[in-house]
Amino acid sequence: MKDKPKSDETPVPSVKMSPVVVSKIERRVRWACVFSLIALGLLTWALVQPKPITVIVAMGVGPGIGTLSLLFFLGSIAIDVRANYRLTKRAEPRKSKPGA
Repeated sequence: MKDKPKSDETPVPSVKMSPVVVSKIERRVRWACVFSLIALGLLTWALVQPKPITVIVAMGVGPGIGTLSLLFFLGSIAIDVRANYRLTKRAEPRKSKPGA
């Protein structure tokens, strides 16, 4: 038995994203994972082999690559939110203005 939605809740129709958008999101998340693993590897390298050049490279390049990873991940979130917003807007029935 299904519960009826409360008066302030509106059910959202299920809609599917286009395969192009999904592949774009997956590709960006994959790149974010690759960049974060590279940054983690650089930082680990500096801990395992604590020579001045490894620490300088790890502390100079590692955070930059980690930030790039974060930007790719946030970009994929933005694409997902934008696509879902457009799909729900398209799925909602248009309300006609009274008196028009």
